[in-house]
Amino acid sequence: DTMIAVHVLNPTSRSYKLDTLSVEHLNYEMIPIENLIGKGRNQIIMDQVSLDKIASYAAENADITFQLTKLFMSRLKENDLLNFFQRLRYP
Repeated sequence: DTMIAVHVLNPTSRSYKLDTLSVEHLNYEMIPIENLIGKGRNQIIMDQVSLDKIASYAAENADITFQLTKLFMSRLKENDLLNFFQRLRYP
């Protein structure tokens, strides 16, 4: 839903990734997934990461999604685009 909302609000947006949207709209840099699993030859799978780290990462993702959703819904209403967004979301 956040991706659809961003596209409706700004169809020329270059990225719909959560971490990019977080920086652009909330001025907040999220924990990179590489901090948990590494990258390249040293990359591990998620079940090898401690539960505490996974929980923090998941909670942050949920919180940022919630904050962006509230922000985008408000902007959709302000720009009289909420009905259009809802028709796209639930055709």
